[in-house]
Order: sequence, then structure tokens, then C-alpha cells
Amino acid sequence: MPAGWSRAAARRDSHRAFHGQGAGFRRHDARPVPGQYRGTARASGGPGPAVIVVDANVLLYAYNRRSEHHEACRSWLESALRGRDSIGLSWPTVLAFVRIATNPRVFARPLQIAEAVGIVDEWFDCPAVVLVEPSPAYWATLRRQLMEGQVAGPLVSDAALASLALEHGATLCTADRDFRRFQGLRLVDPTVRAHG
Repeated sequence: MPAGWSRAAARRDSHRAFHGQGAGFRRHDARPVPGQYRGTARASGGPGPAVIVVDANVLLYAYNRRSEHHEACRSWLESALRGRDSIGLSWPTVLAFVRIATNPRVFARPLQIAEAVGIVDEWFDCPAVVLVEPSPAYWATLRRQLMEGQVAGPLVSDAALASLALEHGATLCTADRDFRRFQGLRLVDPTVRAHG
């Protein structure tokens, strides 16, 4: 049986997470501070904090208390939102979170749409979060990843996210090992314990 979703816990944790109450995500003040809100990430890195682009699977694990990866991803996201680096979200990642988290075919007790949308609103209210979007040169990066990685089918979406991270000089945070195929992509996997 697939891991379920605790509706009441998700609602409570979503609210607490971004309002500094109880367990869950603690963060900076929800209102952007002048000069602190980072807006949209620039391609090619540029000056400013490093960007960590987050895959939807990490976000889903962070909110799904029944996932074996819940604690690792929740802890990573909590720390990242308080850290110095920018946390990059793409529209495909955000939409994947909403689509999967609200799907009764995936979770026995999915989030209600208002709950999922509320979580996304809180992410974008967080000063550490930036929207990562493709530049005009994106197709060249994506094309190279598609061809060099011999990518087809469902992996095309992975190539698209990998290319977005590469274009922004970002690290990609994911629990999906398929991303290892993309040349030059820096990865962090919160579900793998550090050795040593």
C-alpha cells in the first residue's frame, strides 16, 4: 500500500512550518525584507548567493510524513530555508508538487488543493526562495543533455530540470539517481547519509 498523507498533520505542519511553531519548517519572517527578497534567479550564476534547485521528490518527501525519506528531506529543507543559499524552484517542480500531492491515485489521503496551494504560497513568501526560469539559451543546454545523455521518455523532464540547474550554475537537490547521467551537474541527495 502506498504511503498515505496525513491531511490534518499536513495542514497543521504547513501552518507551523512557516510560522515558527512546533516541529516542522522554521523560517525567516514571511514578509520579504527590503533587499533580502531574491526574486528570480539569474542564469549563469552571477554575483550573489549560490542557488540550489530543488526537485519535486524532495518537496513531496518533506511533506509526506509516511515516506521513509520524510525526516531527511524535511530536515534538509528546513535547514536550506534558513541558510545563505537561494532555494530555486521552477514552475514544473511547483506544478509537479501540486499535481502529485493532491492526487488520490498516489496518496490514500492526498492534500486538498487549498492545502497544496497554501504550501506553495508560503514557499514563495520565503526570502530564500527564488524562481528559476530558462534563459533564451536554454534550448542549447537542454539539447546537449538530451543528446549526450541519450534521454527519452520520462527522463526528458529530468533533462529539463538538470539543464535549468546547469544554466543557473546551480546544484540540484534530488533523491532521484537518474540525474547522475547528466554531465557537469552538481547533486545533493538529502536521503543519503554523509559518511565520516
